[in-house]
Amino acid sequence: LLSPLRHLSPTVISVSSAMAILLSSHISLAATTIKMGSDEGSLNFVPSSVTIPSGEKIIFLNNKGFPHNVIFEKDGVPQAVEIEKISHVDYMNEQGEQFIVVLTEKGNYKFFCEPHAAAGMNGEITVT
Repeated sequence: LLSPLRHLSPTVISVSSAMAILLSSHISLAATTIKMGSDEGSLNFVPSSVTIPSGEKIIFLNNKGFPHNVIFEKDGVPQAVEIEKISHVDYMNEQGEQFIVVLTEKGNYKFFCEPHAAAGMNGEITVT
């Protein structure tokens, strides 16, 4: 009797194995995108407030009105979180540049764009 997997290529088997590992590790494949600068060019994060499950990827997308960066507030994140590890201090100067972060500690995370903080460019992520 021949195995039903004998007809699958090694690539397909590898992909299936990798998916099983990802699923069993509780890693979220979902992503939330937050634009830096609205499509109309206003200096804000779009959306400025989101709620996501723990482990979901957040993509900060440099859109309009740059340069931008993403700084998490020292007193605006859960106590165990090191803001240096989740902030993106360097300015992004090109449309389409991305900064990706994964937040796993449940709670609220307040952030802002340093060059546009006075313009009210800030936001909040709630991790559940």
